[in-house]
Amino acid sequence: MDFFIVWLLISGSYFALVWLLARVLPERTYPLLRRLHWLTSGMCLLTACIPLLTLGEWTFKSWGPLLILLLASGLLGGIRARLKLTRSTPLSTIQAILVGIAAPLLISGLDNSTPSDVAYSDSNYTVTINTHESFQIDNLIYTDVELYRTHGLLFEKPMGKIVLEHTGNNVPERMEWWHGVSALSFDPSKNRGVARHNGQDVPFEVNPPYHNNGVPPPEPPAEPVVVAEDSVDDNKVYTYVEEMPKLLGYPGKALTLEVAQAVLVWLKVPRDAQEGTLFLGFVVDKTGAVRNLHIAKGLSASSDSAVLAAARHMPSFSPGRMNGKPLNVSLTVPIQVYKSIARRGKRNRH
Repeated sequence: MDFFIVWLLISGSYFALVWLLARVLPERTYPLLRRLHWLTSGMCLLTACIPLLTLGEWTFKSWGPLLILLLASGLLGGIRARLKLTRSTPLSTIQAILVGIAAPLLISGLDNSTPSDVAYSDSNYTVTINTHESFQIDNLIYTDVELYRTHGLLFEKPMGKIVLEHTGNNVPERMEWWHGVSALSFDPSKNRGVARHNGQDVPFEVNPPYHNNGVPPPEPPAEPVVVAEDSVDDNKVYTYVEEMPKLLGYPGKALTLEVAQAVLVWLKVPRDAQEGTLFLGFVVDKTGAVRNLHIAKGLSASSDSAVLAAARHMPSFSPGRMNGKPLNVSLTVPIQVYKSIARRGKRNRH
């Protein structure tokens, strides 16, 4: 009941303002009124169509400007309809009535127009931290750090998920780390960037989003990292070393296939999972332990959660080596997710 009263008060105030302004505005403002009405209505239409024209690649950075334009266009249209200053009086009347009825929602939307998950923002880029939860897989919670590029102040384009270690394991720690970033640069052609954190340049990689009805593109071949004998860094994470990691208990011939097999043994596919191929990323450290387990390119929240839960049961690895020295090695493995896997995994588990 209270909500209904608030709704009536806000909508009633809106229509009262239309009536009052129509009575007090001097006649010399009528030409300006017409221009402002057409301008705000045109901007609303163009702003709403841009995400469609870009096939969903551009999204709203903030809903605030669009909501303000909607309120203003409805208010101006109502005033013009009240004064009978337009040939399309019925259209302006309908516009004013619809905006007036929706005014409580539009005004409440202004308070929530700035996302609370923004960790870093400048004139060119925005970094958000999003938490996903799967209720099918023991309330599994995982976090994505995503990069967006700003277009035209009002829009942003998702560039992908940021892969960067040592930023914490939960949302508050990652938020605190990104709040310490003073500048950010990004090269879309290489999907790599640099964050200026507390006076130091920290490089990061971005896994770009994919489209085509949720089917990921073929995995790009990893760029071999040539390591000289005298330049081996114990703390660096390599994508290719002389002796790649091996999954213990497996022949050691095709690492990606063996990792996929080890994951599928434990995979429980939820009913609402999306079928297809996703890419599992992780780092095998110098001791052979798996860390930074994440979905490099996912399918859906339930599919990604199921694969992450199954990957935690993988056996240990023998570490990758260069010149006999164990090193940290990053791996990305394609995993085929199909609902028939659920029963097959139970039979193969041992």
